[in-house]
Amino acid sequence: MNDELKYPRVYALLEMNKECFIRHTRFEETIGIVVSPCYLVGEKSTYYKDGTTRKEYDVVFPRTADDIFHDYFDKECIPEYNLDGYTNTASVSFVSSSYEEAIKKRNEMIEKNIFNGIHSLLPLEPIESFSERCDEYLKKIEEYQQRLNNVESIEQVKTKIKTPANK
Repeated sequence: MNDELKYPRVYALLEMNKECFIRHTRFEETIGIVVSPCYLVGEKSTYYKDGTTRKEYDVVFPRTADDIFHDYFDKECIPEYNLDGYTNTASVSFVSSSYEEAIKKRNEMIEKNIFNGIHSLLPLEPIESFSERCDEYLKKIEEYQQRLNNVESIEQVKTKIKTPANK
């Protein structure tokens, strides 16, 4: 990440999506989730009538999911701004200044969203081979994470910011 930029830096979960087609229906499916350092450029709170609140954060990831998937890191993305606002942000519901906490959240999301449902990358098979397939999947996610960590050092998030994760 660019040291000259003074945006707050946090960790967020970057979903790696793949375009799928089933009977002429197009949809995106998450093939992996990695923890990425990113620039925090905005946040928004939504208040509901039952008293609950939801926070969303606008972040700019320095690397794209395609870069990580193909292991090809040619350029870094930085926040781009024009008259309409930031043009290259992603909205996320979780940010943290702790890498370990972000990894824990990633693992929870993988377990909840991928292993507890029908997922095209984890076909329904006899339980032994399903378990092996899950292990292979987790190894692949760790490989993606390592690719990103080799390019984007995990030590670059230094400042603590107030987020729901570290209050």
